[in-house]
Amino acid sequence: MIDRKELRWVIIFAFVVIVLTTLPYAIGYLRQNPEWKFAGLIFNLDDGNSYLAKMLRGAAGDWLFRTPYTTIPQSGVISFLPYLLLGKLTSPPGQYDQILFLFHLFRWVGIGLVIYAVYQFIAHFISQISLRRWGTVFVVFGGGAGWLVLAGMRNLWGTELPLEFYSPETFGFLSFLGLPHLLFSRALLVFGFSSFLFARPQKKEINTILKFVLPWFLIGFFQPMSLITGWAVIGSFLGILFFMDKFISKRENPDFQMYFRNAIWIAGVTAPFVIYNFAAFRIDPVLKSWLSQNILKSPPVLDYFLAFIFIIIFALLGLNRLYKTDRNVAVFFGAWIIIFPLLAYFPLSIQRRLPEGIWIALVSLAIISLSSMSNRNRNLSLFIISLGFITTIFIMAGSIQSIIQPSSPRFISKMELDAFQFLQKSEFKNKNILASFTNSNKLPAWAPVFVLTGHGPESVNQKDILPRVTLFFNGSLTKVEKVAFLKEFGVNIIYFGPEDKKFLTSKSDFELLTEIFSNDDVEIYSVIK
Repeated sequence: MIDRKELRWVIIFAFVVIVLTTLPYAIGYLRQNPEWKFAGLIFNLDDGNSYLAKMLRGAAGDWLFRTPYTTIPQSGVISFLPYLLLGKLTSPPGQYDQILFLFHLFRWVGIGLVIYAVYQFIAHFISQISLRRWGTVFVVFGGGAGWLVLAGMRNLWGTELPLEFYSPETFGFLSFLGLPHLLFSRALLVFGFSSFLFARPQKKEINTILKFVLPWFLIGFFQPMSLITGWAVIGSFLGILFFMDKFISKRENPDFQMYFRNAIWIAGVTAPFVIYNFAAFRIDPVLKSWLSQNILKSPPVLDYFLAFIFIIIFALLGLNRLYKTDRNVAVFFGAWIIIFPLLAYFPLSIQRRLPEGIWIALVSLAIISLSSMSNRNRNLSLFIISLGFITTIFIMAGSIQSIIQPSSPRFISKMELDAFQFLQKSEFKNKNILASFTNSNKLPAWAPVFVLTGHGPESVNQKDILPRVTLFFNGSLTKVEKVAFLKEFGVNIIYFGPEDKKFLTSKSDFELLTEIFSNDDVEIYSVIK
């Protein structure tokens, strides 16, 4: 347990992280002017708009998740419930700003929860308060050698960018900057691992059991994929521990039954989530298409090595030291590390999502190794690990630079804003809109509508439909083909944005449109049935 003084530090540090990660957004709001409104997102805009769109679907009355990025009929699934519920707290007027505020409030609470969970987790293994703090700081701001890219060493990486710039699973800072559901999932996973290792729930102690299983139960609502990670780590731990006890030490481990019993509780509570999602993504045609298009392949092994280059040696030293003092927990960390490459390269399209939280394991072990060093060696080691902060500094600097000058896509022009607000009228609720990919990505975040495309994974048959959308706009289709296209996807409205002006001549080839909105940049037409 941590005392009140430590808790006060945790709260202060969480506040500092919230302020720092909110700074780019605050600058964005300060930079907006009568011609440009800040859209409230900094990075990963396609996914960011999709999260806001999910909240708006909740506000529109949905309790089951239906992606707004397809016009194909959907029955809905139990998914993204936190976003749907938050959206229900909003209403016109000013609904978009309300959604943004709740999105960031969601992120702020997640930041505090992760920092508390990590600090408490590290406190199980480290008695020195200063090292507990250092470990928590490294989990939040730490990184690898990604900053060397900016020093002209891009050829070291097998992919376009180092992991720190695009993988919130491997590190954590991107989640702190703008992925609230991943923050909650990570915090709950850490709480879950802590309870698995140290809780002793008994059958008659209902309150203790509920407290034990609650983190695992909640993960299912925030990020079910993290349950696979939890299962893999715990299963590997039990397998390795059983093998070591049976064939190496050849003695009975009094704690094995307790760990096994804890694992059964966890499996019993989480299995329904895993089974439901496994079935839904293979039976539901919309989710099936989503899964096939959601390609998140892990980078080459060298990229992971460069990501962990400043910490891996210290983590291995910490594992060795931990084994001498707490064999069971050392085996748990060892299993976490051993299962990491298997998860990272498991033959799934979303394999990069699987090694969630590995950074926390490595940092915890590294801090354990530092706890036994002399002051001189410890300071040198802290300096080496701190080199990973440089990448985070560059990410922050890039985030701020991206919103200094108001422009698309992080800002919305006044003309676009007027058009979006026009489509917020109740008469357009749940209408199907045809627009370019860029506009289709933004529209569902502003108005409760459905679009044909706009999000790589969520737009059903994106590979086939997007080229057809382009053909429609550029005038390559005949009148008959256009009519058939509109009818096939149930299009009610066609949206021509600023970048679509070159396509506006195509509307003259047929008499199926009625203009319902127009300004200097945007024209919106209703399709005559």
